[in-house]
Amino acid sequence: MNTFLKQVIHSAERLPDVDQEELAAQIDEMITQRQIALAEADIAAGRTAPLDEAFDRILSKLSTYGEGRTT
Repeated sequence: MNTFLKQVIHSAERLPDVDQEELAAQIDEMITQRQIALAEADIAAGRTAPLDEAFDRILSKLSTYGEGRTT
């Protein structure tokens, strides 16, 4: 993790819990959108995994994503 991100997280830790939760949700959404964009770029460039492998990875990520959600 780079220094700037560590500083931002440290600043967020000092906010009230409700603000931390809102920021976490926003950051989570941004990360998801970036991951989708990266995957789309890989597809456009022909850098894709075999369908079975990709499907297994997607299912794994979705189950992990669902476990981390609190809402």
